[in-house]
Amino acid sequence: MYLSTTERRHVAIANGLADIHEDFCGEVLFSYWNSLKPLSPNNAGQILHSCRDPSAFLPVQHIRGCPVEPDLRERPWALRNWLYAMLREQGFRDRDFTSLSPQNISRWLDCFRSINREVENIENSEYKPFRKKNYEFCGAKWSTGKLITYADKTQRIAGLSCSESSCTKCCDADKRRTATRWVNKILSLSKVQNIGRFWTLVVTLPREVENMIPKGSNTRKKFMNELGKWVRKLFGLRAKDGLFFYANIHPVGDSDLMRDRFHVHMGVLPFAGRRLKGETHFFHCDVEDLIDTSKALIWLEAILKMVFPVTQRGKVQFKAGYIPLNNKSTIPRLNHRLSYDLRGFGKDVELAPLFFNQSSQLAVLRAGKNGYGLYTVEQIVHRWSWIRSQRDLRSYGLLKAWNKYAERLGVEYVEDPEPEIEKEELVVVKRTYGRQWNPKTKQVKWVNEKRAYWKKSGKEIEGIEWGRKGSEGFWRPLVVGPPEESHET
Repeated sequence: MYLSTTERRHVAIANGLADIHEDFCGEVLFSYWNSLKPLSPNNAGQILHSCRDPSAFLPVQHIRGCPVEPDLRERPWALRNWLYAMLREQGFRDRDFTSLSPQNISRWLDCFRSINREVENIENSEYKPFRKKNYEFCGAKWSTGKLITYADKTQRIAGLSCSESSCTKCCDADKRRTATRWVNKILSLSKVQNIGRFWTLVVTLPREVENMIPKGSNTRKKFMNELGKWVRKLFGLRAKDGLFFYANIHPVGDSDLMRDRFHVHMGVLPFAGRRLKGETHFFHCDVEDLIDTSKALIWLEAILKMVFPVTQRGKVQFKAGYIPLNNKSTIPRLNHRLSYDLRGFGKDVELAPLFFNQSSQLAVLRAGKNGYGLYTVEQIVHRWSWIRSQRDLRSYGLLKAWNKYAERLGVEYVEDPEPEIEKEELVVVKRTYGRQWNPKTKQVKWVNEKRAYWKKSGKEIEGIEWGRKGSEGFWRPLVVGPPEESHET
């Protein structure tokens, strides 16, 4: 009997669950099939996302967490052994599940990407005849790349990129490019205008309302509008002043991707523009010492009381810090901070499973503060789609109107094109990726390495940098003519 790809996957999952105790089997299968409901509108029908009923993101089986938090330095495998014991209680064998080690992670990634390709309908077309192949190779354990030789005889190696928005690798790379652009703008403007600090702010909603600002909802629109006014108020500005800042909504937390947990990461360069008599004037607006967190929390509580009609809830959380813009650690700290604030969550999804069962296509993920859950790969794929749909990056003030005021701010754009290419040669790229035990530190570390080999001989190509020369351009202080003098208010 012929079975489609989806039907074969369902049969494999059913077979994988067949050994589970009969007390659990019915509940597990019902939860799984229930998760396969068609797409349905959420947010009171205001917008249609690639998101299913909320129950679709519940685990097919809960696994209780360890009652006592183990000392992972003294007993680094205690948590792993506990999870194996819990899986054995539900009828699985230890060898059924593998960790995301460099030897095993490709099984998980291949399965995830295969189902993601089906869900996102990534197929060849007349205009993209190699779309499917490019997606399958992008970020795979073995793929192809190019050895580029430039006219000046220098060489670089460039890996394959499929540029699909649903590709975990390419999605993260796109967000890193945005972070690099903004770091460049922050550094160039701070140098010209002598700005000493860059502020980082994080607002975390209480658990009772943390899932109440889905994208497209009036609640999110109202909350973000009030939050923009709140940020300006922290720096003593008016509601319509053009403060240089961004805000990005993270739909989930770092360690629990299956829980809706909206929180906002913001970055502020204390420099603003104000319209006076039809003309924009620029000025510094940094606080004297540190942000008054007690006042900030009082103002935040007033916003939550206005936006969320909830009588009983916990307290909002607020963290503020700054990065000095005049020492050696500035650039790496800025790069790290903006890459984190603006990240696409592709890597988080790839590294989320603690264990993976290839035959039944089940993965163990964190589910709550002290618990874990068994999820199907298809659930994780749809969760990845939901996370992408809920991210919401916004720029404000001078950051948003950067090109309009660049010359008056004292900065200029410099093109940085790729040099002339003499020839390109195909090479084989091998990636080593996953969790690896470090015997020296007695800790698990993440490995992410790339090596290139000649296609014919198989010999490794050493001593060559990765990535093409040139860039999309950058901003720098104006070389000719002094910038407009700023004044404080």
